[in-house]
Amino acid sequence: MVVNSSTSRPSSLNTSQCALPTALFTHPNTSWVWSSISEGPSAIYISGYDPNGTSSSVFKVGLDTASTTALGFPDLLPPTVIIDLPEGERINDFDVYLGTYAVLATNKGFRVGVSDTNGDIQYGPLLFDQAACNSIAFRDRFAYIATTIDSEAGLVKVDLSTTVIANSLVFPWAWDLVASGVAATSSQVAFFGNTDRAAFSSGNVIYAESTGSKVTSGYLQTGFIRYNTLENKLYKLLNPRIDTTNGAITIKSIDYADTEYNIGGFAQGSATSELGVPYPNSAQEYLAFKFTISRSSTDATKGPLFTGYQLKSLPAVPRQRIIQYPLFCYDHESDNIHCRSPTGLTFGDGVRFWPATAAWFQ
Repeated sequence: MVVNSSTSRPSSLNTSQCALPTALFTHPNTSWVWSSISEGPSAIYISGYDPNGTSSSVFKVGLDTASTTALGFPDLLPPTVIIDLPEGERINDFDVYLGTYAVLATNKGFRVGVSDTNGDIQYGPLLFDQAACNSIAFRDRFAYIATTIDSEAGLVKVDLSTTVIANSLVFPWAWDLVASGVAATSSQVAFFGNTDRAAFSSGNVIYAESTGSKVTSGYLQTGFIRYNTLENKLYKLLNPRIDTTNGAITIKSIDYADTEYNIGGFAQGSATSELGVPYPNSAQEYLAFKFTISRSSTDATKGPLFTGYQLKSLPAVPRQRIIQYPLFCYDHESDNIHCRSPTGLTFGDGVRFWPATAAWFQ
């Protein structure tokens, strides 16, 4: 199959021909740009966009098993649109992995979808929307996407083996490699042979993951922790699970305004214990934490092992008390100056009622 981006025409390829074959499909938009092509278990996918930002789509090209080419391959069916992105969002790259997971790298971020047996794709929301994403590569259960991280060239890593929310298309992701100090965006991503060592390009420069030395420091920031309730809490104690034999850790709390507070840390080789959470010093609906780990001060190839944390909190709901004052009820009641209440009332069903007084205090 040939995709001619200059003429907006995909075509079936016959190797006996020197010239381009007859176009299978011509996009009605003469400015249309085809950006990527990928294979699936039951279809071929072609993505493209209008440079003016009005539309961007993925086309499915099915196989006509009832008709074959001179080489014995199935003929291609006319393309049909299976994905239309919102106006202003442009597909830079599209790829399918393991015949199931479809990843869209767009100028707004990236999305993940799943393919069914008919080759149709259901895609999810934008998972990363902090910078444009440009290229996709897969290794093991992960997708690696070229993007910009804090204005520096780098990669985003997506775990396709699990979802954050059950029965959804929301997959966990994290920042991966970063070219520190390179104020640019990464455009392509690939791996060295059959290894897990990643590399990405920015302009005419290629950056590769180091085989030895670790970066000086890095951090892990949690999401906001609210214990699945909107009530205010008092965040009291935090216990990091970390082996500091080959590095140190510092910990900060982060409030609703993204203000960071230093709450403590542990030096290399020191024993760890629970830390108090003194800041912010008032009840909070939610709170996040930032763990910054530093490599060994004596061996640049080693770093600490951080495996998790434990957070202890208390509810901060205002305490309420109800005081109940019981009274005896008689046929006739009187107040503190001996004024008697009216006699009891008789209702139609013969039930008599005597007014009584009771007091509730809060």
